Amino acid sequence: MQGTKLYFIAILMPPEIANSVITIKEEFAARFKSRHALKTPPHVTLQAPFYMSEKEEVEFRQQLSVFFERIPPFFLQFNNFASFKKKKFPVIYINPDKNEELEVIHEDLMYFLRELNFPEEQTRISFHPHMTIANRDLTGDQFEAAWPEFENRIFHAKFRVRQVHLLRHDGEKWEPVAYFKLGG
Repeated sequence: MQGTKLYFIAILMPPEIANSVITIKEEFAARFKSRHALKTPPHVTLQAPFYMSEKEEVEFRQQLSVFFERIPPFFLQFNNFASFKKKKFPVIYINPDKNEELEVIHEDLMYFLRELNFPEEQTRISFHPHMTIANRDLTGDQFEAAWPEFENRIFHAKFRVRQVHLLRHDGEKWEPVAYFKLGG
């Protein structure tokens, strides 16, 4: 789409957690040859990628700021690894604990984006939060080699979510372009 960029909305991990996750992604890439997940900073997606013009981005940032300032900070906790065992493009990820606040925020965000004329198929209410370690270029064979190890691997992290980010694709990787402080 000419004149548009690709964006998504996510919770980025604080540096201490992000560094641990990047180390795991790098280890995975070296051992199992799946590098795609290194193109995004460690995150939990709230809104999957969508196209928007950079001109629209300015107003969109203001709208997101108003939306997120009414949401109080909350805790997000991760425990161990899980997977989507799809035949084509399986995914290995770090598993967040069930979190009602996160689910409500996601649902509210989907309705908010629909009010901004995002199509319903882009704003699905169903939500399976996760922090990806390997995807897209992870083959079934690579998954079968890696999963027995990651299935039992331990990972624990917890932090207070105080902001949400808008990320834009620069042609090679995703970069944060704005953040929105949670209010409350």
